[in-house]
Amino acid sequence: FYPEDFKDPEGFWTGLYSTYKLFIYNTKIVPSKEVPKTFADLLNPRWKREIGIGRNEFEWYIGMLDFLGEEKGKQFMKRLGDQDVVVASGLTLTSQLMAAGEFGLSLSSQEATLELLKGGAPVGWIPSLTPTIDVPRCIGLAAGAPHPNAAKLMVDFLLSKVGQTILNTIGRTSIRPDVKRDPALEALNLKLYPFRPKSSKQMESLIKEYRRILLKE
Repeated sequence: FYPEDFKDPEGFWTGLYSTYKLFIYNTKIVPSKEVPKTFADLLNPRWKREIGIGRNEFEWYIGMLDFLGEEKGKQFMKRLGDQDVVVASGLTLTSQLMAAGEFGLSLSSQEATLELLKGGAPVGWIPSLTPTIDVPRCIGLAAGAPHPNAAKLMVDFLLSKVGQTILNTIGRTSIRPDVKRDPALEALNLKLYPFRPKSSKQMESLIKEYRRILLKE
């Protein structure tokens, strides 16, 4: 029931639910004709100190490197870092600050975006900035689990259609194609690019790289 991109080829993990990384903008301070049409448009001097991002959005960074290719991706990220992106503690806060007019554009999660849209905030989604990096939150069985059979039952339930439907009701986005998602999210008609988990050593190196190149830390 799960797409191949959201399963470990060796069977150790499966995507439990998705977290989409969306770009949004403040409709009161950014005219529709100025909304970026491509990721390259984010490098325009117009957006210097006008792009918000969460401090821990290294998964978006890594996903974009995979999509663009390492060399091209790092060149893009270095130039994006030169735009003096505004760093906040998390995506929800970043999105709220953007909606309040602190800056014009921001990276957001689908949960924060939908909350702002449903609350009537002056927020628009930028559909032309594709693909949307889809970061699955994964589930698997821990080595040496004290009650492995109970854990297997829990995993089976959470990955079932019933379990996934329950997750949807608490604001999570199911990965299963046969489970209905939030209609507002479906209406965005997103082109998704799945984030692929890396080894712990790779992740450690890439996180440091993200903070050095994009956040200038």
